[in-house]
Amino acid sequence: MYTSRRSLLGGSLALAGTTLIRSTRQSSAQDANVLMADVPPDVTSLLDSGDATFPIKVQLDRVIEFGSALYYVFILLQEEQGLGEPLLVKRPINGEAIIIDDFEGLPQIPVPASFDDAQSVDLSLFALSSEEALATRPPGPVMADASERQDRKLRDAAATAIVAGSELISKQARGTNGGRLACAWAVNRVVERALGRPILAGPSGLATANLVKVLRAKHVKVREPVPGCIVISPTQYHPRANIGHVGVVGANNDIFSNSSRQAKWVRNFTVDSWNRYYGDRKKLPVEYFRLDEVYFP
Repeated sequence: MYTSRRSLLGGSLALAGTTLIRSTRQSSAQDANVLMADVPPDVTSLLDSGDATFPIKVQLDRVIEFGSALYYVFILLQEEQGLGEPLLVKRPINGEAIIIDDFEGLPQIPVPASFDDAQSVDLSLFALSSEEALATRPPGPVMADASERQDRKLRDAAATAIVAGSELISKQARGTNGGRLACAWAVNRVVERALGRPILAGPSGLATANLVKVLRAKHVKVREPVPGCIVISPTQYHPRANIGHVGVVGANNDIFSNSSRQAKWVRNFTVDSWNRYYGDRKKLPVEYFRLDEVYFP
């Protein structure tokens, strides 16, 4: 069972020893820039900045003092390519700033009293359960097995999800900043439509870093893409953030994924353009997985 957001995050700002330093609900980009200017260089040096052609937009969501450290919650966006990922940086009072990349060990950081599920980032949504973190297969001599029938179901569901009347809209998806951080959420919803259940159920299914752990442990990695397989370039956190993405390969080497700019499921890549951007340009791994049918009875 997943722990509720309120119990995991301590419920309110009244938690002893915790202070909300700054809530960044801003009315203008200028105000947000002023707040970003206050962020120490050792923190900003950890953020993915993109490049001159496709810069990453960085939004400071909030800063919280907890124990002997400040926690900076960022939203990183590259909307033209669909990128969107939250980032949590811990800066101890006496120590070096680090990215928190293991959400299973997320500290009991409370949410602001004015927290908006639809627009802000709820960090508890990215905590991978201990059961999923173990990533064990069912007991017995079960071999990874994918089927063409299952591939076809997922391929067709990916295409149908862009058709009027069946469109997959992520704008109201909880904890995704209005659908801009919803790439993993959207893939899980398409898989659920096609196969009856998501790859990763519950709150942890919002993070590519969690999703790739489950794909690598439980599903069928293939060298070349096939229609209906998952394509993922998971976010990397060291030596600095490098924001990734996840989608579904359709027919004719098209790729469907969530659009951060439109907050909905679209056909926005081909296999070649994905490899050029995520593989060649961002130097992220590009991995393909056919889903093991043992998990979708």
